Amino acid sequence: MKTARGVMRLMDKKVEPPQPLLRAPNGEPFPLGYRWLREHGLVGLRPWMFLDDADEAWRLRGEFVREVASPNRCPIRDLLPFAQRKDRDELAGFVVEGGKLTQEVALVHLSFKGRPERDRELLLKRFTDIWEFAKEALLEDARDWANEEALLRIQRQK
Repeated sequence: MKTARGVMRLMDKKVEPPQPLLRAPNGEPFPLGYRWLREHGLVGLRPWMFLDDADEAWRLRGEFVREVASPNRCPIRDLLPFAQRKDRDELAGFVVEGGKLTQEVALVHLSFKGRPERDRELLLKRFTDIWEFAKEALLEDARDWANEEALLRIQRQK
């Protein structure tokens, strides 16, 4: 009987959605533009989804660092991912220089092999900030995905 009541109490509780990831693991806040978009409710725009799991962002950061290790010639050596494209192995992240987050966003393609990539370019594009990324990647990619069938699927999921 206690178990049934416990289950009923759990069912009555409001389940909160995940909180947006707004800080780096060291506590440093993400750039203002990113926090602004997230606080206004942006969680992604298909095919892009923002990362809310700090452990997942940290895992993806580690994979990037492994893949750009020598002998790879990628000019960016560290980034903190904030979004993942769901149909490809692409990430968007803030470039980290000297242990500090910058405004710059890098769009990268990972192999997920866990080792340095020798002959493949990982860096697809660099953006000055989140706003340029949103305009040139997020919105452009979403435009490619916008169709009546996809809209119906989204509406059914609500």
